[in-house]
Parts: sequence; C-alpha cells; structure tokens
Amino acid sequence: MKKLGVLGEDCELSGTHAVSWESLSAEKQDEMDLRMATYAAQIDRMDQNIGRLIETLDESGELDNTLILYFQDNGGWAEGGMLGSGSREDILQGKGYVVSYGRAWANVSNTQFRFYKHWVHEGGVATPLIAHSPGGIKARGQIRHQPAHLIDVMATCMDLAELQAIATQLSEDLGRSGKPRH
Repeated sequence: MKKLGVLGEDCELSGTHAVSWESLSAEKQDEMDLRMATYAAQIDRMDQNIGRLIETLDESGELDNTLILYFQDNGGWAEGGMLGSGSREDILQGKGYVVSYGRAWANVSNTQFRFYKHWVHEGGVATPLIAHSPGGIKARGQIRHQPAHLIDVMATCMDLAELQAIATQLSEDLGRSGKPRH
C-alpha cells in the first residue's frame, strides 16, 4: 500500500492481534486458510461485478456521465474470537451468517486502520472511498488522505446535479444541528 501511494511512507500500521501462524496446527492452518479464501472469494466476486457494471456503462456511453462512489461498511467483522467461529462444513456450504473469520483476519482486512468494527477505533468507524465522475470531479487519479464524512456525499451529489444552493443550505443546516431542519 505504501508503494502504491495509498499510504504515506511514514504511516505506521496498526499492530496485529493474530497468533503466530507457526503456532497453529496444520489442521487449524488449513481452516484459517479456508476462512480467508472464502472472504477473498467474496471480494473477488464483488470486484468482478463492479467491473461488469463499469463495462456496461462504458459500452452504453454513460460511464463519463455517471457518478460512482464505492465505500463499504465500517471494517472487518471480528466476532467469533481470535480465529473465528462456525464449522468447516458451514463455510463450505456458504452459511456465512454463522461464520466469522475472527479478530486476526479482521485486523488484517482493515489495514491501515486500527482494529475492526467491533470497536470505535479507526477500523470501526472509517472506510476508504473511491469516487469516479470524469465529468464532475476535477481531481483525477489522485489519492487524498484527508478524512471526509458521509454527509459530504449528499452535498457532492447535489453539487454534481447542479443543485448548489440546496446543497449549501443543507450543509449549513447539518453543520449547525447535526440534522436537517426539514
């Protein structure tokens, strides 16, 4: 991430909560490998479908006229103890609602943020954002490191839709009270 410029060279990564891989039995290593492979497959499936969406927009000539905002919920799920919960059979049958990959993998998944969604540290309240709108966002191919807030998304959408006066009023309303007046 540092080589790609996503993280600054001086960024300190959060400490790990994992147990040593070598301390795990071969059977437990196989289980943990399956847990992360299942998570990675979910990410891969999501990536493939985002690619399909972008390809469809490009083929239709609407990609440059489309605002795409990609962000996810607030971090990896750390329930299930250090090494997760749910049986191997549950994982293989796709019963994700009873399966966790545990705090160790959740902490890794949230790099560079500290911890995971169970806590209100960075990994529990922060998420990266990728924005695409060639016709509306002047910065292209840039990585920004300053934080933003979800309420900024609505004002940005309104601005791109040329609803500047309403966006300004809404931002002022939210800034004063934390919620809209109407």
